[in-house]
Amino acid sequence: MLAKKILIYEPYAHKLYGNTRLILFILKLINKEKYRPILVTPYESEFVAMVRNSGYRCVVLPPPSPLRQFGGTILRKGAISKLLIGLSIAAHTFTLYSLLKRERPDIIHCHSIRSLLTIGPAAKLARKPCFLYIKGELNNKRLDRIGFFLADRIAFLCDVLKNQKYPGLLNRYINKIGIVKLGIDLDEIGRIERNNDISLNNEMGVNSQKLNIAFLGSVVPQKGVDHLLHALVKVKKRIPKVKLYIVGDHCA
Repeated sequence: MLAKKILIYEPYAHKLYGNTRLILFILKLINKEKYRPILVTPYESEFVAMVRNSGYRCVVLPPPSPLRQFGGTILRKGAISKLLIGLSIAAHTFTLYSLLKRERPDIIHCHSIRSLLTIGPAAKLARKPCFLYIKGELNNKRLDRIGFFLADRIAFLCDVLKNQKYPGLLNRYINKIGIVKLGIDLDEIGRIERNNDISLNNEMGVNSQKLNIAFLGSVVPQKGVDHLLHALVKVKKRIPKVKLYIVGDHCA
C-alpha cells in the first residue's frame, strides 16, 4: 500500500512556538511506512532547517509582500490596501493551487485558522481535504466561520475549548468536529529524569527547602498564567513555603 502524503502548511514558520514544536513532535513519531509528510511554509527558518535535518521535504513559497503581516494588521488596513491584499490573495491562491496539483497530497494538515485561510481556497479548487487542529482560543468570528466552512475535518484539543464559543457554528458542522487530545512523551520525561544537569536550578536559585512550582511556556493570557498567580496568592497564605517560577517568553 502506498504511503499517504500529508501536506502540512505552517504560516508561522519564522519562529519556534507551540504549533511548530508540535509539528516537530508529530514528525518524530509518525509512521513513515504509512505516511509521507511534506512541509510547506512561507519562510526559511530554524524550524524549516530542523524539519529538513529530520529527513523530510520542505517547500518554501514566499507570499506577496502585502500578505507578510501578522497580528491582525491586514484586517485594520484601509480600502485601497485591502484591494491590493485581495489581489495578492488571489495570486497566492493560484500559486498554492499549482503546488497542490503538482504534489497531489492526500490531505492537508493545518494548525491555525491563518494556515487554513491561506491554503484552504486552493485546496477547495484542487479538491483536496483539509484537516484543522484547534489548540487555542478562537477570537475572530468572521474568519473562524470561513475556516469552519473550508475545513473538511476539525479537531479540538479538548471539550472545554470546543464548547467555549460559537454553539450555533458547532451545531451546524457537528458531523465534522471531534476531539484529539495531546499526550506526554514519556521517553522525554525519562530522559529528563536521567539528566543530572542542575544548571537551570542554579540559574533560577531554586531552593530545595521550598515547595517549588514551575510554569514553562509562552506567557500569554491563553495559557492562564494570571489565574495561576491569583491562585498562588491564596495558596501562599496557607502554605508559605510555596514558590512559583515562570519560565517562558511572550509569543505574539
